[in-house]
Amino acid sequence: MYRAPNISGGDLITRALEGAAELRKDFDMLPETDSDGNSECPDAEGMFYRKERTAQFVRDDLDSLKRDLKFTNDQIAERERKVDELAHERDRLHGDQAQDKFAEAELKLLAHIRDLQHRRRDLLDAIAELEATLREAGSRKFPGGDPRGPFGQRVHSEPQVPRPLEEITRGNAQEEVDRIRRMAKDR
Repeated sequence: MYRAPNISGGDLITRALEGAAELRKDFDMLPETDSDGNSECPDAEGMFYRKERTAQFVRDDLDSLKRDLKFTNDQIAERERKVDELAHERDRLHGDQAQDKFAEAELKLLAHIRDLQHRRRDLLDAIAELEATLREAGSRKFPGGDPRGPFGQRVHSEPQVPRPLEEITRGNAQEEVDRIRRMAKDR
């Protein structure tokens, strides 16, 4: 069953910003390399691999934030439409008690819109932070081509690990099924 993202959902933003901080740390620790990828650091290629893997997860978090932003914008638009409908209906009523109930409902919706607008602002700030971090991290690549991990593996375009259930339920479940099928086919 589809569950809408938690409106307070600071967990997604927090996780994304923590990933961006980890990527910055990985980027700052990269050793100097020559044009062939040689370095005084014995694990230079491994460090570049770790940076690329972390960047991959940050890109996934960025995609999740953008989906959450779209959902939040849709919710704001829907709530604003409902406030307009309530105001129109309230004006058509004649009893003070009924008008008061409609006015109370309008105030609750306006408060919810305000919360959603704060959420949108936080999402936009986090998206800007992740995009800036990814640009900075992308400015330095391993000179010898794609870096290899400790067991010779290369960084894949899609993570090869399962995603948390809350991420799957936020998006389209069919997309996740298709992603897993593509992973299985590639093996």
